[in-house]
Amino acid sequence: MLFKIADLKPDSSNIDLIVKVISINQKEANTQRGPTTYYYGIIGDTSGTIPFTAWTMTSSVRVNDVLELKNCSVKLYNDRLRLYIDARTQVILRPGEEMEVRRTYPLLKIRNVSVRDPYIAVEGIVRDIKERSYTGREKSGTLYYGLLEDETGNIRINSFDVKLEENTGYRFTGAKVSEYNNRLRISVNDKTGIQKIKIDPTPGPVYYDIHELKSPISGIFINGFIVNMGDKGGAVYRCQECRKTAENGKCPDHPDAPVYRDYFLYFTMEDGTGYIQGTCGKSALISYKSEWNESELDRIASEDQGMTEVKKEILGKLITAKGEVVNSQNGMTLRISEMKPLGQNEIADLSRKYLEEV
Repeated sequence: MLFKIADLKPDSSNIDLIVKVISINQKEANTQRGPTTYYYGIIGDTSGTIPFTAWTMTSSVRVNDVLELKNCSVKLYNDRLRLYIDARTQVILRPGEEMEVRRTYPLLKIRNVSVRDPYIAVEGIVRDIKERSYTGREKSGTLYYGLLEDETGNIRINSFDVKLEENTGYRFTGAKVSEYNNRLRISVNDKTGIQKIKIDPTPGPVYYDIHELKSPISGIFINGFIVNMGDKGGAVYRCQECRKTAENGKCPDHPDAPVYRDYFLYFTMEDGTGYIQGTCGKSALISYKSEWNESELDRIASEDQGMTEVKKEILGKLITAKGEVVNSQNGMTLRISEMKPLGQNEIADLSRKYLEEV
């Protein structure tokens, strides 16, 4: 019996489908049997779309191919249905066949946005909108960029030629998810469903426990201890365009962009639920202690032992950190933009919170 995607249920097996490939990617993985390659992406039919994972796949399969799949299974993954293709599944190419796919998009909170879902629906309030001209391969226009915020955090949003009103609630349907400089962003244009909606403002800071951090996200707060600080740290010049280190006063990616002087520390932060590696720069250090203005940080960074004085002030202290979580070669990394030491009353409140959860 052939199923439609709209009819699929969790924990189903022996599923037969005829589908069209919307996107397909491959990735290396280490399993108990050794290194292997698996495939993932989106497939669809006339009833909707669904993400898939394939542990075996015909190498000639391409985007827009129509496939007949026999003996698949369906499970919940990250609260979403996902189709699984394994060694028991028959994957049959149907060359020359066409299929109209009904586009459906998962409505996600910002904390759940990831490149696993290349097109999504998302709601939030637009903040800090700026604009600049752009020139692409096919056309030129105006890029409006800023942040999209909901009660779980915020994410960079790019809008090509569609002006967005600041401090206004929107629902975007068919927004594209991508990753740039280790951060997630969503992009919209005149083909995206864009609807103004009423959204209540976020009620105060968005706090996370470290174990809850699963994908890049911005505009969040974490309470925790700085338990270790790296030997590296001090003054550095960064590119204003991408914030990368500017060797010899020039960014390798943006050689004409201006640079600015920054100060940085590497650290490990722990909160009782897990730990995360991170960095903090000039703005975070100045927010931690008002005496650390730029000239004072210049003095400290120029000493023989570098930022030792700063490290002593921070190491082992319980702090509140505001920042963003990004992808890095070593996994998730916390980049702190502001931080402050917690007072005794705040520590007592935090202790009660964790005792209640235990």
